[in-house]
Amino acid sequence: SGDDVYETLAPTNAAAFDALFDLYRSSMPTAERKSRAALQALAARPDYQVLLLRRAGRLIGYSITFVPP
Repeated sequence: SGDDVYETLAPTNAAAFDALFDLYRSSMPTAERKSRAALQALAARPDYQVLLLRRAGRLIGYSITFVPP
């Protein structure tokens, strides 16, 4: 929709990461979840891309994709 905005998670954007981690925790089964530190490390890697989807400023989705060189 016209209100949807995609953005790439910047490693230095702590507020966006906090929102991502909250949504990640609530959407992933406990047995499949990575720790906060593991997810932060993955988001900082150059071979992963973390996309965030916002609607009216609120985080409603994310994608964590392995993107090899």
